[in-house]
Amino acid sequence: MSTLVFQLSVILFAARFGGILFKKMKFPSVLGELIAGIILGPSLLGSIPIPFLFENGLFPQVEGALIPVEPELYAISTIGSIVLLFLAGLETDLKLLVQFSIAGVMVGFGGVIFSFLIGALTTAWWLHIPFSDPRVLLMGVISTATSVGITIRVLSERKKVGSPEGITILAGAVVDDILGIIFLSVVLGIATLSRKAGQQSNQNQLFEVGMLIFRAVGVWLGFTAIGLLLSQKIGSFLKYFKNIGTISALALGLALLLSGIFEKAGLAMIIGAYVMGMTLSGTDLAKVIENALHPVQEFFVPVFFVVMGMLVNIKEVISPTVLTFGFIFTIGAVIAKVIGCGIPALGLKFNFLGALRIGAGMVPRGEVALIVAGIGLSSGFLDQQLFGSAILMTLLTTIVAPPILNVILTDKKGSLKELEKGELVETDFDMTSPYLVELLSERIVQSFVSEGYYVNTIEDEVKIYHFRRERSTITLFVEQKKLRFENDTTDTIFVKNIVYENLVRLNDMINQVKDLVKPAELKQELIEGEISTDFDVKKVLSTDCISLDLQSNTKNEVIKEMIDILFKNGKISDPEAALEAVMERENSFSTGMQNGIALPHGKSDSVERLVVSVGIHRKGIDFQSIDGKSSQIFICAVAPKKISGPHIRFIAHVGALLNTREKVDELLRCSTKEEVYSFFTET
Repeated sequence: MSTLVFQLSVILFAARFGGILFKKMKFPSVLGELIAGIILGPSLLGSIPIPFLFENGLFPQVEGALIPVEPELYAISTIGSIVLLFLAGLETDLKLLVQFSIAGVMVGFGGVIFSFLIGALTTAWWLHIPFSDPRVLLMGVISTATSVGITIRVLSERKKVGSPEGITILAGAVVDDILGIIFLSVVLGIATLSRKAGQQSNQNQLFEVGMLIFRAVGVWLGFTAIGLLLSQKIGSFLKYFKNIGTISALALGLALLLSGIFEKAGLAMIIGAYVMGMTLSGTDLAKVIENALHPVQEFFVPVFFVVMGMLVNIKEVISPTVLTFGFIFTIGAVIAKVIGCGIPALGLKFNFLGALRIGAGMVPRGEVALIVAGIGLSSGFLDQQLFGSAILMTLLTTIVAPPILNVILTDKKGSLKELEKGELVETDFDMTSPYLVELLSERIVQSFVSEGYYVNTIEDEVKIYHFRRERSTITLFVEQKKLRFENDTTDTIFVKNIVYENLVRLNDMINQVKDLVKPAELKQELIEGEISTDFDVKKVLSTDCISLDLQSNTKNEVIKEMIDILFKNGKISDPEAALEAVMERENSFSTGMQNGIALPHGKSDSVERLVVSVGIHRKGIDFQSIDGKSSQIFICAVAPKKISGPHIRFIAHVGALLNTREKVDELLRCSTKEEVYSFFTET
């Protein structure tokens, strides 16, 4: 058991570092996790002995087994695949599928059929075996599974998600997933049956294959239909437990239960997990469960991808035979999606460019392809050479798709006719300050919760809230100085009322605060007292960001000069945004304190951590200080907007450090940057 604990620890860190590295290179983190697994696996570093701890290595080769890793580790990775497909089912947008059913079905169906046929035929041709061979059929299924996550990222960067091509790709991906799962059900059944064929006549075999296909599709279709019909009742049952953590845990329990049922029925466990996720996708709990299971996903899913990498025998993969077939298989996989999805798109009033965009957007393979490959290897249908070729295809299609998309995603129209986007409307509320946006958005979220809505939060470049209650879905985008809602037309009046009520309450609260506190009196007390904050100034200040002779003559000019010092030394990425943030705070109430010091500060996305500049103005300028005297010492702090603190602790620290005229005079007597630096870091 201790070995398993060590293995999981190493896997989690390797997955995280691999994911971070590949994200920095603009690739999905899954590629980094997969590569980390290949490096750590038994065929590379895993079998190297570690003296006194692991004589055969931390990840030794399990001799005589289909899977080269320990059974316990593979079992945990299997749970990861169930979690992954359950969450994929939760994310299935059935509304989008219904809304764009024709486009989705044609593009998704074309992509799956072409990919399956080309993948299977390529394998049959290479191995000189019949089309009905389980290896051929499984390689065909592996070729079908699209992973549009990386495509959506590229479309988002180019602001094309809402374009006709973007919407068609999303709808096609839903159909692609569903058809891929059906194909997997059928192929696994046929593969299992082929082992039991024995001496049966061809007629009997054909009958059994027909019955098996009927059973596989019947089981999948039956459970899916029952799930969708009872989805709201299942949601109501889960709500009985009230606590979100309990609800999410039991939802995962249902996914595990259905996975076991599908396994007993002769189908893959991941199919049951996907069906349960799709069942709950139509309820108002979907986003809540997805959000609550994020820590579970962060543990199990990286383990799955790393273990998939460990299954690769690198010696087999780098052989000329596997590399040659892998590249041929990859080329076929790319062509299959471009043609299979592109030709139907031409019939949907897309021009050649639009059809090419849709086909290229469906090229990346990912999670499902890896899962199917793992099932094929663990069940003995695929050998290491075919498994390695499948991994190679997954890696290459994920790598080549983004550059292709970036080239063809120009401003030229890709459709002959714009697709209708449904009855969603956008309602904007402009604000005067990011602080007001932040305060109001928090109160609005609380109001939605009190109205019975479930909330899911997405932290991206802008904060996004998804509110769901029964069949009502409202999305709030929290921007710099704007609150933007996307909702159905029937929810617009409700949205406007909820914003208005919170504005009224906020206005009442502000009036009460004005009567309670006088900022000028409070500010005078801010720097009185002893230094009580333990703050390491060395982490935020460098000698390069110290000026002994500021040249500006006005308050605004000084702040700009302080920001310029930070920019010239590479501390901030966008000086205009940083200046705007500091000036906005300054305009609300001056940061000029007594004893000749000023502490201008603000929060901006132009920095990733707290940065500080220090400047001395020998003559002093009017900074609207508390005591009415000129300010000579300026300490400018810019903190990241998305992280709370530590700029308040820093301001409190330096304010207390300079709370007497004697300390200010001591700082003014410093003649070098090093002396100023020592004053702040050693006093």
